[in-house]
Amino acid sequence: AAARAATATTAPLMQTWVAQGDEVLDWREMAERHAATELHVLEGGDHALSSFDDHRDAMLRFLRLPG
Repeated sequence: AAARAATATTAPLMQTWVAQGDEVLDWREMAERHAATELHVLEGGDHALSSFDDHRDAMLRFLRLPG
């Protein structure tokens, strides 16, 4: 998953994870709505974000928490 790069002065305060395979929400609407965040659009996936553990380290880095 590719994340949009942000500079130190424009670093987003929110991180958004959108799965293209979400069976509840339209991923395109979610990506558009959350474009100002650090946006991660995942190929496939599901609404429960079953691949959560695969992205845990990136989430912890964003939160500046030890992994």
